[in-house]
Amino acid sequence: MKKQSGITITDIAKELKISVATVSRAFNNHPYVKPELKKQILEFAKTHGYQPSSLASGLRKGKTKTIGVIIPRNNRNFFSNIISSIEEVLTTAGYNTLICQSFESPEKEDSNITTLINSNVSGIIISHCLGKNSHKNIEEAINKGIKVIQFDRVFNAPQTSFVINDNKQGAKEVVLHLLKQGYKRIAFFYGSLTTNIFKERQLGYLEAHKEMGIKPDTSLFFKNTLTREEGYNTTKQIIDKNIKFDAIFSCGDYSALGAYLYIKERGLKIPEDIGIAGFADEPFTEFTTPSITSVNQNDKEMGRLVAEQLIREIENEKSTQIQITIPTIVKYRESTQRL
Repeated sequence: MKKQSGITITDIAKELKISVATVSRAFNNHPYVKPELKKQILEFAKTHGYQPSSLASGLRKGKTKTIGVIIPRNNRNFFSNIISSIEEVLTTAGYNTLICQSFESPEKEDSNITTLINSNVSGIIISHCLGKNSHKNIEEAINKGIKVIQFDRVFNAPQTSFVINDNKQGAKEVVLHLLKQGYKRIAFFYGSLTTNIFKERQLGYLEAHKEMGIKPDTSLFFKNTLTREEGYNTTKQIIDKNIKFDAIFSCGDYSALGAYLYIKERGLKIPEDIGIAGFADEPFTEFTTPSITSVNQNDKEMGRLVAEQLIREIENEKSTQIQITIPTIVKYRESTQRL
């Protein structure tokens, strides 16, 4: 391992083939660690530039070894998998995890952040709710010495790293697939364009049309269509008004499911009459008949990278803020295979 300023106790444990707990005990002069092993750990840390004093200093100032995680909702497979990966990494490194939900409410998100600040957490991992338009409270947390890292739904807030998907590329690939399958008028279901993920997915939608030389009809853009009920009702509205369309690309799988249910209810055929594609690769997309094309977001990898980056920043004050973009994978299924 090369000498670097960003080394963590997790890196040390992997390199020496021991547990993170053993490394932590060595730094805390725990009697359970044999003197020879403790010496090896401390010398290795010194050689590779690891400075445990920053964490110890933070703890002396009242910070706990607790990380707060704020998500919009935990009833989505995407967020559940991310939380699972985050907890696995944090637990291995000796941290506790406190999970909060904003329930897509900016006021609740602000309240969550205030609660975590008052709880003296060492760090906050956050994916913002819809409608959030300020990062003032994030700055407040940072000013109090709390490390903050954002994921999925992010702001370009100062002094924070973030981990996101390549939303534009994922959307572009799935819309290109629809166009190449012969669909010409693709309805676009999305959330607010003030949220980065929906803005990026719209750009992917538009780029796919441009690449195929097809002018998109923006009258087929339907905002705030993310839940199952919204997908069902919007699709009903389109069909009842005789609006011409032959496919739906939804920024969320639940609204895609709502569309799917109404189309089936009307006796229309999927994918022959109408193609459907979603985003998130929720488990149900694989088991409907026909199965639903969707975009997998590598959620477990996202959770792992978010947690590891936060630990790196907590344990080494010289660690720099970074942006990590994770590729998406389109899962092509029956709902779009018209040819």
